[in-house]
Amino acid sequence: EGRITHYEGIIVDITRRIHAEEALRRSERRNTRLVEAIPDLMFTISRDGVYVDFQVPDPSVLAMPVDQIIGKNIRDTGFSHEMTELMMERIARAIDTDELQQFEYDLFLPGGTRHYEARMVALSQEEVLAIVRDVTEQKAMQEALRISEEKYRLLIEKADEGVWMVDRDYRTTFVNARLAEMFGYLPEEMLGRRVIEFIPASSRETHERRIRERLQGKSERFEQQFIRKDGSLFWVSASTSPIVEKGEVVGAFSLITDI
Repeated sequence: EGRITHYEGIIVDITRRIHAEEALRRSERRNTRLVEAIPDLMFTISRDGVYVDFQVPDPSVLAMPVDQIIGKNIRDTGFSHEMTELMMERIARAIDTDELQQFEYDLFLPGGTRHYEARMVALSQEEVLAIVRDVTEQKAMQEALRISEEKYRLLIEKADEGVWMVDRDYRTTFVNARLAEMFGYLPEEMLGRRVIEFIPASSRETHERRIRERLQGKSERFEQQFIRKDGSLFWVSASTSPIVEKGEVVGAFSLITDI
């Protein structure tokens, strides 16, 4: 008679699929937040050097406007010929070997030269992910430290006083030329030797007491007899302080004057 008398259907429990889809969405949101929180610049680059995608926390650090990056080839972005060739070589190596590639480069921007560290990993046989970190401040600190250490070294080497550094066991780790001259040795002849080897037997008990005090963090000024290489004795005025690292005494530093 053409009337619907009943319905038939199939009911499928999709709870697991719904849970899986929700877990996937949460994972994608989490990964997106993680990427956004990374301070590094990230670029997806094709094997032939074309920028496919990118993520940067601050667009002002880019060498070109944001809307001009996608589809641009590395060869057309202002890098030197040598740097372009290096980047293309590293892209190919990352894809062909499936190994991390790491290198540094400089980029000349309107605000001055910036230094970068780049790491590349293959995403597929056609693309790499390049993670780029601005290390300009780090490089500046390293250079400042190098200059400071060089000044310190020159000051120590040219000092009129002898400089003697020892480890916790009072083995010599450094002497400057002036101190070695006082003792009649070359500096390298004194390295590794214990201070007590240069002290007369009559003063060694006092020396051991001073070591214990130094290991307790105490500084001291005193006069002391030492033995030269030729066996002769001479008096010095010494100013000694402990060397402390992370709250622990690891050695001592002394300024020695021949009196």
